[in-house]
Formats: sequence, C-alpha cells, structure tokens
Amino acid sequence: MEIQAPATAIQSCLTIRSARTRVIKVPLRFTLGTSADVVRTVPIVLIDITTDEGIIGRAYAFGYTVSGAIAISSLVDEAVELVKGMPAVPFRVSELLSRRYRLLGVTGAVRMALSMVDVALWDAQAIAREVPLHELLGAKSRAIPAYDSRGLGLMRPDQLADEALKLFEDRKLPAMKLRLGHPTLAEDVASVDACCAYCRQASV
Repeated sequence: MEIQAPATAIQSCLTIRSARTRVIKVPLRFTLGTSADVVRTVPIVLIDITTDEGIIGRAYAFGYTVSGAIAISSLVDEAVELVKGMPAVPFRVSELLSRRYRLLGVTGAVRMALSMVDVALWDAQAIAREVPLHELLGAKSRAIPAYDSRGLGLMRPDQLADEALKLFEDRKLPAMKLRLGHPTLAEDVASVDACCAYCRQASV
C-alpha cells in the first residue's frame, strides 16, 4: 500500500529565518539507574525556529550528557543557518541537510539535531494552519495507554520496593515501568519479585 505524504511535507507558506537553542539541566525526583550510569539530572535541548512570517516552531530532545546536548545545540544552529531563507518544507529541508552532513555521518548527535529541525518545522506548519500536528499528519485523536517511567532503575530489590511505594504515592499514571538488565538473570527475577510483592500488598 502506497502512503501519501501530506501536502505540507512538500510545500509551505513559511520561510526559515533563524534558530534559538538552549540547553537546560532538569533534576530528577527519582534517579534512574541503568547498566551504563545513574542519571540524576537530564540535559534537555530546546529549540525555536523562527520564520519570516512570525510563526515559531519548537522542539526538544534529551541530550543524554551535557556535552552531547551542547553538540546537538551547536549542530541545530549550524543546520538552520544552512537553510536560512528557504521555504520551511520539512521533506526538502531534511533531504538537503542529510546530503550536507553525509560526510560527517547522519547518526548520533547529527541525526538528533536534524530530527529536531524537522520536528520544529512540522510544529510551525501546524501552528500556521491552526490545527493540531497529529491532525495535520492525517491522524485522529484517541486515548493512548501510558505508564510512569520515572525511577525503578537497576538497584537492590529492597530499594525497588521502597521506590515503588514512593511512586505509588506520587502516581500520575495507572502503570509503572520496571527496568531490567542486571548482570545476572537471578537479579532481574529478584527485582521483578520485589515489585510484584509490593504490588500485591498495595493492591495496585
């Protein structure tokens, strides 16, 4: 089945003028333990792409590390400078920038930066037409099941149970995400058992 791209992907009444980027560090209420590190703060890259018509498209991304976020921010500034004065057409801008960065490699920080530019241009298109972005892309509004992904990283079973209690008391969503990936299967099973035991006790 052939998928038709929205007309807004290949045409636009907006013209790219400039970009504004910021890097912020957001502290986590629940630290996140992974197999690579313990995450206590989250570096976030925020971008605004301004058009000649006054419409501003926005996007954000998790930079993983401060240096990564700074690199993404710098690449966004450079990329937008390359397409300054062009129509804010997502597909055409994406194709041009992918060609320009081919020798550097369109992966990692480069891919994230170009993706942010793409998202911001789509955001601007939706704002200009005064419709939600999902509607512009041809989707319908519907409820989507979600879970709380804060905390519950790689830690001892007793610590998991304590954190599960805190998350339950501060719950925003009906389900929680438990991260696995300990050095051994036995540790993963113990983590699941600890959380299941808490859930049964709390009747979650």
